Amino acid sequence: LYLNWDGPKPALREAFRNLKTRQALSYAINREEINQIVCHGLLDISGYSLLPSSPYFTDEAYRKYSQYDPELANRLLDEAGYLDTDGDGFRELSDGSRFDILIDVRVTPNSDLQMCELIADHWREIGVKGILNPLLRDLLYPRRNNGEFDIHVWPLEGPADPLGYMNDWGIMSGNGPFWHKKAMETGQAWFWEATESVKAAMTTVDPAELR
Repeated sequence: LYLNWDGPKPALREAFRNLKTRQALSYAINREEINQIVCHGLLDISGYSLLPSSPYFTDEAYRKYSQYDPELANRLLDEAGYLDTDGDGFRELSDGSRFDILIDVRVTPNSDLQMCELIADHWREIGVKGILNPLLRDLLYPRRNNGEFDIHVWPLEGPADPLGYMNDWGIMSGNGPFWHKKAMETGQAWFWEATESVKAAMTTVDPAELR
């Protein structure tokens, strides 16, 4: 699930840039339930990370933020300042609007839509309303490329070799990556550091230095 750091809603954009919000959204997902209902028990539960086939793989990064802990998720959102002040069961963003997230997901014969239905249920338990926006690919991809989405659902790109998808993993142009189109202007220090590492990996020929 790609969160749009430069999305069209300023208050939601602010929430997505808060580390505690991102951690909370991940801890609130019951991946084992998704595993049993959607993946026939075959899912290897993890977070957003490189796969074991990558030379850069570490199990610590692979499992990070992937445990199901709704209590921790609720606490993190409280600490981030996103509270349910009107008692309707949903938290409010900084501008007073309901904490709604539009989830762009493909309408194709795959498990994405089923997975997102479950995730929306999980997020409802922590006071965040996930609204599914099922789209054909011909409509989904232009919204991705134009930065018009809140959350874009797509397979992990470059899980074995991030250098094959450096436009997703680093700041490589003035209009990317697609989830942070203004990164060249407003990218965080950690993202610039990651970008420099990606660029160094693309140019070095020393295997020891590459690792």
